[in-house]
Amino acid sequence: MASPALAHILTLPRSERIRMVEDIWDSIANEQPSPEEVPLTEAQRRELEARLAAYERDPQERVSWDDAWEQIQQRTRRAECVPESSFGPKQSLTSRKRTNGMKGSNRG
Repeated sequence: MASPALAHILTLPRSERIRMVEDIWDSIANEQPSPEEVPLTEAQRRELEARLAAYERDPQERVSWDDAWEQIQQRTRRAECVPESSFGPKQSLTSRKRTNGMKGSNRG
């Protein structure tokens, strides 16, 4: 059963409810969580410890956020698209499979 406050919120226009969700999310994001609120698995804890140790061994051997983001963007573009010369401009791998008969082929 919804609380009276929630029942009232659900009657508000969608745009107002979205604004409220954004405000709530921002308030959560601005809070500093305690370690107990963000539990780690043992594997996650080992990975973090290994990364921290690697950083402490050589602090200069790091990648800035901007460089890391660019690397992620490049990998994503390579994974989603094939060269224009292979299959036409910006054709994704999934559309390539659909158009070259790899799926649903009626070969006997």
